[in-house]
Amino acid sequence: METKKRIYCIEGVHDWGDGKIEPTVEPMLELLQKTGYWDYLHRTCATSAELRYRLEEEWNEVCEKGSVLYFASHGAPDQVWLSDEVAGLVTMKEWADCTGCHVHFGGCDTFSGGEHNLSDFMNSTNATSVSGYAREVGWVDWTAPALTLELQFFAQLSGVNIVNQTRNRARNLRRVEQAVSKRFPDCEFNMLVRPYGQR
Repeated sequence: METKKRIYCIEGVHDWGDGKIEPTVEPMLELLQKTGYWDYLHRTCATSAELRYRLEEEWNEVCEKGSVLYFASHGAPDQVWLSDEVAGLVTMKEWADCTGCHVHFGGCDTFSGGEHNLSDFMNSTNATSVSGYAREVGWVDWTAPALTLELQFFAQLSGVNIVNQTRNRARNLRRVEQAVSKRFPDCEFNMLVRPYGQR
């Protein structure tokens, strides 16, 4: 498979036992691709072992610097929910090399646990920036619409040179964060950005 700058999406598989099929984020990714913002690769993931494989073996093989690692899954403070398993940031930071890339956690509350583990994840994986929500959001919720936010966020992020190690990189990422936070204040969207001068 060709290596390129893209959104690499890992989507959790959830079965709540009620026979309902959870919606997938892939139509949103298809829209971003068709409108010229991002190419993408979508993968489902149900176990920690599968997640480890995706991060250690595939992510860096198919994505260049400047890509986005997108966890589209339910979440909790400092955690990603897969199916019956939970993956914590403390564990996941050992599996991913995110040098020159952005990481977005699409699950609820991932940012509500405080900055320490998120900052540690960013520094350990060498990510340029990390983003997510500090509250519960809904895919098409009236007050906290994650679908609308993420479309806007990924579209704006495509215009930022995530790899370029300049003062402008951090400044431009902050502008994206501020624009998204201002437009969707009820989502409690947050972003950590690697300071200029840190590699």
